[in-house]
Amino acid sequence: MQQSRDRTVRDTHRILEELNFEGMAYAGGAGINTAKICLDGTRTEILRDIMNWINDSGSIAPRILWLHGQAGRGKSAIAHTIASWVKDVGGLGSCFVLLVTGKLTAATRRFSQRLLVIWLVVISRSGERWRTPCRRITLSGPRLM
Repeated sequence: MQQSRDRTVRDTHRILEELNFEGMAYAGGAGINTAKICLDGTRTEILRDIMNWINDSGSIAPRILWLHGQAGRGKSAIAHTIASWVKDVGGLGSCFVLLVTGKLTAATRRFSQRLLVIWLVVISRSGERWRTPCRRITLSGPRLM
């Protein structure tokens, strides 16, 4: 039984190493929507704070920034603006927008639970230094799948 599991893990590692996502089409409507970016001169303080967070390479810098707030307060505009700016300077690995309207359905919950795996696959495209950590996280357990 253990040999079978070991073989499965080795095969999975081999498959992940051989995966080539180049040329794979993105889902329609996915990614940055420049029509949703902030108007010039608006939200300057939060945009500056987020850019400072992005550029903070200190060892105690938070690794995740959670943008939250009431509906209609501009979270999407802020996210699209930041993603657009970072993309323009070649620093964007990926951009995902999960739009939930109305009641959160079971299908939306399942999708959001898998979002991390999707993100890891896409971010692994951005360079060799990301591939190994992304594979390691992806293989860390079925709770991500």
